[in-house]
Amino acid sequence: MEQKKNYVGYEYLSISVGNDMKSVYADCYQNFGWVIDGFGSSDILGSEITLKLKRDRRINNRIQLNEIQRKCETALETIHHLETSKNTKAIMYALGLGILGTVFMAGAIFTFIDGYIIACIGLAIPAFLGWGLPYFLFKKIRRDEINKINPKIDEQYECIYDLCDQANALL
Repeated sequence: MEQKKNYVGYEYLSISVGNDMKSVYADCYQNFGWVIDGFGSSDILGSEITLKLKRDRRINNRIQLNEIQRKCETALETIHHLETSKNTKAIMYALGLGILGTVFMAGAIFTFIDGYIIACIGLAIPAFLGWGLPYFLFKKIRRDEINKINPKIDEQYECIYDLCDQANALL
Protein backbone atom coordinates (compact mmCIF):
# COMPACT_ATOMS: atom_id res chain seq x y z
CA MET A 1 0.00 0.00 0.00
CA GLU A 2 1.36 3.39 -0.99
CA GLN A 3 1.54 6.14 1.63
CA LYS A 4 0.41 9.59 0.59
CA LYS A 5 2.82 12.39 1.50
CA ASN A 6 1.40 15.43 3.24
CA TYR A 7 1.98 18.70 1.44
CA VAL A 8 4.28 21.12 3.22
CA GLY A 9 4.41 24.69 1.98
CA TYR A 10 7.63 26.47 2.77
CA GLU A 11 8.60 30.09 2.97
CA TYR A 12 12.13 30.93 1.94
CA LEU A 13 14.66 33.48 3.06
CA SER A 14 18.14 34.38 1.84
CA ILE A 15 20.40 36.60 3.89
CA SER A 16 23.95 37.76 3.26
CA VAL A 17 26.16 37.70 6.32
CA GLY A 18 29.83 38.11 7.09
CA ASN A 19 31.78 34.87 7.46
CA ASP A 20 32.60 35.82 11.03
CA MET A 21 28.88 36.00 11.92
CA LYS A 22 27.68 32.96 9.94
CA SER A 23 27.29 30.73 12.99
CA VAL A 24 25.50 33.39 15.02
CA TYR A 25 22.95 33.98 12.26
CA ALA A 26 22.46 30.25 11.68
CA ASP A 27 21.87 29.61 15.39
CA CYS A 28 19.49 32.56 15.70
CA TYR A 29 17.34 31.71 12.72
CA GLN A 30 16.99 28.08 13.79
CA ASN A 31 15.26 29.35 16.94
CA PHE A 32 12.65 31.02 14.71
CA GLY A 33 11.81 27.76 12.97
CA TRP A 34 14.11 28.24 9.98
CA VAL A 35 16.12 25.34 8.62
CA ILE A 36 19.35 25.92 6.73
CA ASP A 37 18.69 24.89 3.15
CA GLY A 38 22.20 25.63 1.91
CA PHE A 39 24.77 28.30 1.43
CA GLY A 40 24.97 30.63 -1.54
CA SER A 41 27.95 32.17 -3.20
CA SER A 42 29.93 34.68 -1.27
CA ASP A 43 31.12 38.05 -2.46
CA ILE A 44 34.28 38.43 -4.54
CA LEU A 45 36.50 38.89 -1.50
CA GLY A 46 34.99 35.90 0.30
CA SER A 47 34.06 37.97 3.34
CA GLU A 48 30.30 37.35 2.97
CA ILE A 49 28.19 34.27 2.47
CA THR A 50 24.50 33.86 1.67
CA LEU A 51 22.48 31.69 4.03
CA LYS A 52 19.50 30.04 2.37
CA LEU A 53 16.76 29.21 4.83
CA LYS A 54 13.30 27.67 4.73
CA ARG A 55 10.51 26.98 7.19
CA ASP A 56 7.02 25.54 7.20
CA ARG A 57 4.43 28.21 6.41
CA ARG A 58 1.98 26.60 8.84
CA ILE A 59 4.31 26.99 11.80
CA ASN A 60 2.60 27.77 15.11
CA ASN A 61 2.75 31.35 16.43
CA ARG A 62 4.11 32.64 13.12
CA ILE A 63 3.08 36.27 13.70
CA GLN A 64 4.75 36.43 17.12
CA LEU A 65 7.85 34.68 15.76
CA ASN A 66 8.11 37.21 12.93
CA GLU A 67 7.91 40.11 15.40
CA ILE A 68 10.60 38.64 17.63
CA GLN A 69 12.68 37.83 14.52
CA ARG A 70 12.57 41.50 13.43
CA LYS A 71 13.85 42.57 16.85
CA CYS A 72 16.62 39.98 16.61
CA GLU A 73 17.57 41.18 13.11
CA THR A 74 17.76 44.74 14.42
CA ALA A 75 20.11 43.63 17.21
CA LEU A 76 22.27 41.71 14.71
CA GLU A 77 22.50 44.80 12.47
CA THR A 78 23.41 46.91 15.48
CA ILE A 79 26.25 44.52 16.28
CA HIS A 80 27.48 44.79 12.69
CA HIS A 81 27.44 48.60 12.82
CA LEU A 82 29.16 48.68 16.19
CA GLU A 83 31.89 46.33 14.95
CA THR A 84 32.59 48.53 11.93
CA SER A 85 32.55 51.69 14.05
CA LYS A 86 35.51 50.45 16.08
CA ASN A 87 37.87 51.54 13.31
CA THR A 88 36.07 54.56 11.88
CA LYS A 89 37.13 57.24 14.37
CA ALA A 90 40.69 55.91 14.55
CA ILE A 91 41.05 55.91 10.76
CA MET A 92 39.71 59.45 10.45
CA TYR A 93 42.10 60.87 13.06
CA ALA A 94 45.11 58.99 11.68
CA LEU A 95 44.26 60.05 8.14
CA GLY A 96 43.83 63.68 9.22
CA LEU A 97 47.21 63.69 10.96
CA GLY A 98 48.86 62.09 7.92
CA ILE A 99 47.38 64.72 5.59
CA LEU A 100 48.48 67.47 7.96
CA GLY A 101 52.00 66.02 7.89
CA THR A 102 51.88 66.07 4.08
CA VAL A 103 50.85 69.74 4.11
CA PHE A 104 53.82 70.54 6.36
CA MET A 105 56.13 68.59 4.04
CA ALA A 106 54.86 70.54 1.03
CA GLY A 107 55.59 73.74 2.94
CA ALA A 108 59.06 72.43 3.83
CA ILE A 109 59.80 71.67 0.18
CA PHE A 110 58.64 75.07 -1.00
CA THR A 111 60.70 76.86 1.66
CA PHE A 112 63.73 74.74 0.72
CA ILE A 113 63.31 75.70 -2.93
CA ASP A 114 63.16 79.37 -1.93
CA GLY A 115 66.37 78.92 0.08
CA TYR A 116 64.97 79.23 3.60
CA ILE A 117 66.74 76.28 5.18
CA ILE A 118 65.83 77.09 8.80
CA ALA A 119 62.13 77.41 7.88
CA CYS A 120 62.42 74.18 5.89
CA ILE A 121 63.73 72.33 8.93
CA GLY A 122 61.03 73.95 11.10
CA LEU A 123 58.33 72.62 8.74
CA ALA A 124 59.97 69.25 8.12
CA ILE A 125 59.94 68.24 11.80
CA PRO A 126 56.11 68.39 12.17
CA ALA A 127 55.85 66.84 8.69
CA PHE A 128 57.78 63.75 9.76
CA LEU A 129 55.82 63.62 13.02
CA GLY A 130 52.61 63.84 10.96
CA TRP A 131 53.77 60.85 8.96
CA GLY A 132 55.12 58.78 11.86
CA LEU A 133 52.53 59.30 14.59
CA PRO A 134 49.30 58.25 12.80
CA TYR A 135 50.03 54.56 13.37
CA PHE A 136 50.33 55.04 17.12
CA LEU A 137 47.36 57.41 17.20
CA PHE A 138 45.29 54.82 15.30
CA LYS A 139 46.24 52.06 17.76
CA LYS A 140 45.41 54.20 20.81
CA ILE A 141 42.07 55.49 19.52
CA ARG A 142 41.06 52.03 18.29
CA ARG A 143 41.89 50.51 21.68
CA ASP A 144 39.80 53.20 23.41
CA GLU A 145 36.89 52.66 20.99
CA ILE A 146 37.03 48.90 21.50
CA ASN A 147 36.87 49.38 25.28
CA LYS A 148 33.91 51.73 24.85
CA ILE A 149 31.99 49.67 22.25
CA ASN A 150 32.48 46.07 23.46
CA PRO A 151 30.03 46.46 26.39
CA LYS A 152 27.39 47.71 23.93
CA ILE A 153 28.02 44.70 21.70
CA ASP A 154 27.69 42.39 24.71
CA GLU A 155 24.32 44.01 25.53
CA GLN A 156 23.11 43.30 22.00
CA TYR A 157 24.22 39.67 22.25
CA GLU A 158 22.28 39.33 25.51
CA CYS A 159 19.24 40.80 23.79
CA ILE A 160 19.64 38.29 20.95
CA TYR A 161 19.93 35.38 23.39
CA ASP A 162 16.75 36.50 25.20
CA LEU A 163 14.85 36.89 21.92
CA CYS A 164 16.00 33.49 20.68
CA ASP A 165 14.91 31.95 23.98
CA GLN A 166 11.46 33.56 23.60
CA ALA A 167 11.17 32.35 20.02
CA ASN A 168 12.24 28.84 20.91
CA ALA A 169 9.58 28.73 23.63
CA LEU A 170 6.94 29.66 21.02
CA LEU A 171 7.94 26.75 18.82
